[in-house]
Amino acid sequence: MDNSLLEAVKFDEKGLICAIAQDRQTRRVLMVAWMNAEALQKTVETGFAHYYSRSRQKQWMKGEESGAHAKRCTNYASTATATPS
Repeated sequence: MDNSLLEAVKFDEKGLICAIAQDRQTRRVLMVAWMNAEALQKTVETGFAHYYSRSRQKQWMKGEESGAHAKRCTNYASTATATPS
């Protein structure tokens, strides 16, 4: 991953950024979650949304349990549009 992307992102004091997943067509907000640098990097590398769970203190990929994956379409962080499955 291009390190300039990670350097450009302004993480908070806990090393997190808010990530908003939206439906690509309707722009309806589907989910609000958190990303750390590792989740952002995995999202860029794989094309699938990865997040950081503050309550479980671990990385997770959207759809890893439900099968409803969110594919990264436009933005790397803050807002990512998705096509719900």
